[in-house]
Amino acid sequence: MKRGLCMEQPALRWQDALPVGSGSVGALVFGHICEEVITLNHEGLWHRSPRPRLDSIADQIPHLREMLLQGDYAGGEVFLTEHLADAYFGAKRPEPYQPLCDLQVSMDAGGTFQEYSRTLDFASGTAHVEWSAAGCRYKRSCFVSRENDTIVLRVQASQPHCITARLALVPTGPRGGAGMGSGHDVARTELPFAYRSGSEADGLTFLGQYPDGREFGAVARAFVSGGQATAEKTAFLVEEADEILVVIRLFVDESGDSAQRDLYQELRNLSQSYDDLWADHVQIHRPLFERLQLNLGTGDLPLQTNEELLATVNRGGDAGPLLQRM
Repeated sequence: MKRGLCMEQPALRWQDALPVGSGSVGALVFGHICEEVITLNHEGLWHRSPRPRLDSIADQIPHLREMLLQGDYAGGEVFLTEHLADAYFGAKRPEPYQPLCDLQVSMDAGGTFQEYSRTLDFASGTAHVEWSAAGCRYKRSCFVSRENDTIVLRVQASQPHCITARLALVPTGPRGGAGMGSGHDVARTELPFAYRSGSEADGLTFLGQYPDGREFGAVARAFVSGGQATAEKTAFLVEEADEILVVIRLFVDESGDSAQRDLYQELRNLSQSYDDLWADHVQIHRPLFERLQLNLGTGDLPLQTNEELLATVNRGGDAGPLLQRM
């Protein structure tokens, strides 16, 4: 990997998670081994505020005109600003961004783990989380297809029957749940919407609804190689599998039941091969990434984690390798 991020520990904040996306749909990969969180995003989902109201100030126009005719422009500006402020009722900030939901992947680490890494390859737009335990190498890979906005997750193991996992679609926690991307987290003790999570014979569903009736949600299908799969009430349980492939589609401002039905059918028509889905995505993504080349004169660099590169810069060392990596 010549361009990207290479981390040696999971993210504790959404700001430090690995972002993947298609331009319209995105995901944040935190990189935890046992309790992974992948936050799913859609460009059309915002926490709507009540429509603001501006009362008429038409009766103040004659006095404003008189001030301007007398040359009191500064006073006129203050006069107009104060009356507009008195007449305005409603939100005084931009509507904050709302993450759609989280995909939770609960796994057994497989024993005492080592050789952990989480990486983001810019050239392919793919995030990887890897670790070793008890002689087995585990790997999770995630990207969002630029071809069809499908979120794709693959879980692999180097040995057969080593993957046991519980998958669920759940709401993003209330703290920051309506503030991500707005520049600050919005502190609240409860979610600003009602929701329900469910499971199907081969997948998961999530549906959210705001008080004004707007609905949004997600549909996921899981394909399991080897092992057994069982649908619980709100989760999908996989035991002793060789590999898991999860594909997810999102919707916003559509009727929940019909949108989930249509997306579920679309997912049924997708290829069940991760390699095929990835190849179709990279065919679009890679030329976009490679449209611009920037040569910093550092040449090929040894593989170092971003933590190591940042530590070098903090000690006053050369920032060129870090810039070249990015």
